[in-house]
Amino acid sequence: MKNLKPSIAYSITAFISIFFLWHLEIKYGFFPTDESRTLGLTQRLFFKQVPHVDFSYQSFMGSMYLHFYALLIPKYKVAILRIISALMVHYYTFNILKLTNLFNNKNTSTKIFFWIAATYLNIHWYDFFIWPTIDALFVFTLGLAVLKKSNNIGLLILGFTPLLKTPFVLSVAGYIVYKNINKFKFNLFLKDAIISSLPSVIYLLITFLMGGFDNLYEETLLSPINWDYWNIWFHRL
Repeated sequence: MKNLKPSIAYSITAFISIFFLWHLEIKYGFFPTDESRTLGLTQRLFFKQVPHVDFSYQSFMGSMYLHFYALLIPKYKVAILRIISALMVHYYTFNILKLTNLFNNKNTSTKIFFWIAATYLNIHWYDFFIWPTIDALFVFTLGLAVLKKSNNIGLLILGFTPLLKTPFVLSVAGYIVYKNINKFKFNLFLKDAIISSLPSVIYLLITFLMGGFDNLYEETLLSPINWDYWNIWFHRL
């Protein structure tokens, strides 16, 4: 891959990696946890049931909307969801590595080696199926990448992250503070905060108008606190 453009080399590597992972592990088994939940809740959306009105759910429903396309391909939906999940891990791992000069200063072959090694470590921490944590990491790093070209669009994409995994509201808030802390200007800070909060505000507004806000409040904030569960959530931030 020495003479290939980096983007082509990365694309070929991702294709080979997914092909290898598919035959090694991705195509086997079924996970009756997040994978089952995502498919089941997406099915409810397909039958026009309203989240927090027709059924309960303890947080926002972003992942179910994000993967609604799976219902259009019923025969292969589990396979395609898993391939997309693995691609997401490849993508967000690469974007995280790009945040460091230690990675950026290497040649393409060395970058590919570290990228694939880190991806496989991440994949074996987050299993081969769709679940909100992978969705949130993918969307968060996508937002960071887009920020380099368009501040407002990047912030808007970042704002969708809490809809996928609720504790990531802290990640978005932390990034907004980090982004503005060096040359702090209140008007720019406020603008960034408002743009990044729009998806959540719109979700809450629609939930309120549909009559589900009280249920969402009860499901999210009034449920019994499981500190071990919260510890896992915050650890993954």
